[in-house]
Amino acid sequence: MTYADLMLRQIGKKGASGFGLRASGDESSATRSPQLVADYLGIPESNYALQALKWLGLFNDVPMNRKIDSTFEVTSDLMIGKMSLGLAEQDMVVLQHTFLAGFSDGRKEVLRSRMLDFGSLSTDTSIARTVALPAAIGVEMILTGKINAKGVHIPVIPEIYNPVLDQLENMNIKNG
Repeated sequence: MTYADLMLRQIGKKGASGFGLRASGDESSATRSPQLVADYLGIPESNYALQALKWLGLFNDVPMNRKIDSTFEVTSDLMIGKMSLGLAEQDMVVLQHTFLAGFSDGRKEVLRSRMLDFGSLSTDTSIARTVALPAAIGVEMILTGKINAKGVHIPVIPEIYNPVLDQLENMNIKNG
């Protein structure tokens, strides 16, 4: 099965190699699949998202050379091949949350939280640091008895998020 065949299978169509029969003449799945997917989604073939899928290689008439564990795994394999950082590259995370808070006295206030973080050259990525470190800090706090709350909580408990933010700031990940 090719990547183009996989895309056609996702929308219930038959592809050329390894999945069904050619639809007409010598037309390949790679030739037909972008327009068929665009039609299925009700978007023009020039749509940015569809162009990104083309860039990634999901419409290529190239054998996948793998079983399909999941479309997520197929896509992530293509992304890793196209988007891995080089030895002299680093990633960056830019995050902004904006909230409109309404208070019982009728006043309103815009609250904004920002973060800018850079990964290390070719080693620790910022996305890994900003996802894994808060979780690791939380685990350490549970194991050392600094968090006594039971169950799953959204991050709105000051006794949890303030120490986590403090430790992240010590690691040079801070609110900007």
